[in-house]
Amino acid sequence: MLSQQRLKKRLMSWLIDALDRASIQMRLKRKRLLWEMMDRRCAYCGNEISLKEATIDHRVPVLYGGVSISKNSLCACGSCNRVKGPLKTLEFRARTIGLDRKFFYESGVPIDVKRAKLWSELYKKLLEKKKKEEKEEKEESSLRKKLKRAGLIANE
Repeated sequence: MLSQQRLKKRLMSWLIDALDRASIQMRLKRKRLLWEMMDRRCAYCGNEISLKEATIDHRVPVLYGGVSISKNSLCACGSCNRVKGPLKTLEFRARTIGLDRKFFYESGVPIDVKRAKLWSELYKKLLEKKKKEEKEEKEESSLRKKLKRAGLIANE
């Protein structure tokens, strides 16, 4: 007869194996759903990909606190996912906008022109917004300095 401790270890081992099998099945279902949701296309280059080629990519990488939930997941081809690496999605798209198309072909990623134009426009708007905010910040800072010199506000 098995000791209680051995029985507990066997039961835990069996439970872990069962959870591993279930998690593999869940990951495959999740991958299939994402792939179908993305119209069987890579989120970055726009090329049609098979389920086998598809990889799940994090919009916000785990490295930066991203979690594995559907809102933070995209379906990408392996080559785009490797080129993107640990960058956040917007960072990756922003960095790739100015790159020559040759870069993508050399890395095995032909890029969809329409999608690139859309992301280029979005990135330009984001840059304009950031510049506007920086300008407002500078104006506010210079106004504070003037008020401090005039003695209208106390030094912090």
